[in-house]
Amino acid sequence: MKAANLDRLALSLVVEPGDPRLRDLLVRHDAGRVLDSVLRRGTSGDLRVPDAWSERGTALDRRLATAVGRAKAAGLRWICPGDGDWPRALDDLDQVEPFHGAAGAPLGLWLRGVGDLAELSERSVAIVGARACTTYGAECASEVAGDCADADHTVVSGAAFGIDSCAHSGALVMRKPTIAVLASGADIYYPRAHTGLIARIAESGRVVSEQAPGESPMKDRFLSRNLLIGGLTRGTVIN
Repeated sequence: MKAANLDRLALSLVVEPGDPRLRDLLVRHDAGRVLDSVLRRGTSGDLRVPDAWSERGTALDRRLATAVGRAKAAGLRWICPGDGDWPRALDDLDQVEPFHGAAGAPLGLWLRGVGDLAELSERSVAIVGARACTTYGAECASEVAGDCADADHTVVSGAAFGIDSCAHSGALVMRKPTIAVLASGADIYYPRAHTGLIARIAESGRVVSEQAPGESPMKDRFLSRNLLIGGLTRGTVIN
């Protein structure tokens, strides 16, 4: 792994994805310098980092070993800006106003499955909506997803109950790849009831997450997950 990518990976283990403070720092400094300041627990010249990042940095070696080990076991791969299959549209998230407190392009992404993420997301559409949807809503989501997939648009959603799962299923019925963006680690089947669905998505498409392998979903992580879905797609259907 390139040194710059490893710096980004390490930094992602001490800073919660979507933290706008990190976005602002990376405008002026590269990830390696920010990480250096984290590990020095304080300042690096004019660079100051939150104490919470430095506290998490004290266990960085353990966190890094755990993440790499889980990634290897699950067949995950870490990609960063500049890699060949990095969707360049994600970089535009640095220019977007915070969305419920989440902001900034990802430091990198954990990928599971097959297919070039940049190519899959070039012609893509997000199909999202209520978890507790009506039967009619579920049918509409499946049909819209099937039509989009048949027109060679990659369907992107969050693998949640309701509209999300219907969207993925609609694409899979057409034997087309779909992308699931998770609020947990890409090796975690969440919700557990969708273990089979997420496994099928990985067989022909991609399971994507900013969260480190093994990380559980939490409320704020769904917000950064939604920001990532928006950055990966060219349009959104809310059902």
